[in-house]
Amino acid sequence: MIKKKVFLINICFGIAGIEKRFLNILSKLHERGVVDPFLVVPISHRNELEAANLISENIRDKLIPVEESKISRIPANIIKRFKVRGHGLWREFFTANAFNNQLEKITASKSPVIHFGITNRYIKIRPSQNIFECVDASLESLRSPLWYNIINTKCLVNCQTNRIKNEFEKIWKLRECRINVPPNCFAKQVIPNKNVKRNPKKIIFVGRFIKDKSPLVFIEALNILRRKNVLFTASLLGEGPLEKKIKNKVKEYKLEKIVSIEFVKSLDEALLSSSIYVSLQTGDNYPSQALLEAMSAGCAILASDVGETHRLIDLSNGILVPIDSYKIAESLLLMLSNPEMTGALGQESIKKISAKFTADDYCEHLERIYHSEINLVNNR
Repeated sequence: MIKKKVFLINICFGIAGIEKRFLNILSKLHERGVVDPFLVVPISHRNELEAANLISENIRDKLIPVEESKISRIPANIIKRFKVRGHGLWREFFTANAFNNQLEKITASKSPVIHFGITNRYIKIRPSQNIFECVDASLESLRSPLWYNIINTKCLVNCQTNRIKNEFEKIWKLRECRINVPPNCFAKQVIPNKNVKRNPKKIIFVGRFIKDKSPLVFIEALNILRRKNVLFTASLLGEGPLEKKIKNKVKEYKLEKIVSIEFVKSLDEALLSSSIYVSLQTGDNYPSQALLEAMSAGCAILASDVGETHRLIDLSNGILVPIDSYKIAESLLLMLSNPEMTGALGQESIKKISAKFTADDYCEHLERIYHSEINLVNNR
């Protein structure tokens, strides 16, 4: 029996949550062998994944790199230097043509399923088995012009949470598209490394440095701990528009010796060496890929009590707090002062991931969707 081809499309320029998630989905679908999956990405993104050692040998030939126009590959720092605005939109526009050509070839094959992770408004939506991810925890992008091109097609919108689904339905009352919410989420499992020792006093924060992730609130909480003479070290791993402000605050509060700020492409070692993982998103921490990886690495979790975060974090494996620097500092102090309790919370995180948030469960659900979409189109 010929396996149905599934093309995962990510028009992206970086390594963050959904980029990692689609690579993980590709790997697991290929391993399961029910469908024949491929991941279509800009060649610059393929090179980034390669540089970060995220492409395993068994899926190397499953990546389809799309050539970008030279103008779309001008680095963001050069664009900023010449004060050209809208670099992201510019890059989207000049990359779309190459992707439209690739999609033309894909749709010419027999009954392909096209599953978009990250797309853009310049992509031509073709009559095919299309699935579109809707993952914005802040809900801000749900009104994007991108959705005008999607809602009136007979496609499936895969909302990652019920919260996103409810908002999507409220905004787009008149639509032809159907909506799905997956039963769970998953991330790559972080494999224990005997050469990496866990530091009971180490706190880690991972995420883009933007207001929705609350990095400045986190720094304020660390300053409260420092003023109380609490022993700890902390790492902020990420990049983004608030980076300069974060560094200025670290300097102002004299935290330079105990707080590091950097960008890394692979989190494994940093997570395995940390005891406490902090996630302070304002919309929802579910289903953050970095948070899921931290749980699988055995970190105790301190997370903002928002959205559907409670699906991942409860009293068994962490602490839920309001986004308030004093409350965050209070909870961090409790965890730092009780290493045995914190270690036990981390072990529960591992158990929870292994029991409820597996790649097999998630991909089995996707496989059912793919076959359902094919049957729907065949019966039209």
